[in-house]
Amino acid sequence: RFFAKCSAARLGCNHPISVVLYHFQEQQIFDYAIRPVLEVLMDAFGENIGPINDELWAIKDFYCNVLGEQGEYAAAESHGLCFLKQSEEAFGRLHWRTRKLLIDLAYIHYLEEQYDLAELKVQDTLQRGREDLGNEFPDIVCISALWHLAQVYEAQGDFAQSEEHWRAALTGAISRWGVEDEWITLIAIELERSFKQIGRASCRERV
Repeated sequence: RFFAKCSAARLGCNHPISVVLYHFQEQQIFDYAIRPVLEVLMDAFGENIGPINDELWAIKDFYCNVLGEQGEYAAAESHGLCFLKQSEEAFGRLHWRTRKLLIDLAYIHYLEEQYDLAELKVQDTLQRGREDLGNEFPDIVCISALWHLAQVYEAQGDFAQSEEHWRAALTGAISRWGVEDEWITLIAIELERSFKQIGRASCRERV
């Protein structure tokens, strides 16, 4: 989005570069455009794509997410579990990268509508975070986990639990970054939406 805005301002909205960058903001188009590049890199590096190198870690993590977004859940989960094992061996079960991969796996289950499995993965992420961080809980990974857990409960129609976890995510974000951070605005919007969902559910129950 940043580069699309810069290109539009400098080159004009109708310039080919501006048009391409604009359409790349659509997740599906971006995934289909970037996936062949990722697959070449995966084939080139193979099992050498371990979790220690920052760039290679980001490539493999993103590749798993692309597979999940495109509905290839079995492949996404297979890659994710393999990478999770590598991360646990390299960093341990409590490291933020290991916990981030657990959230990725939870998101794949969420996309599959396997909400029980998604909830288990996110709860595992939070438990590991509490063990790792102690009084520093939550970090950004755990705040993301609270966010995902709120979405899982909402998908199951448990709006009260969803609201509770949006509140926990908001509290954690404020304590870590202060009230001016963009995360605060995003979570506040989701919390407001959860109020409306609870209101709709209450109306349906009365009817």
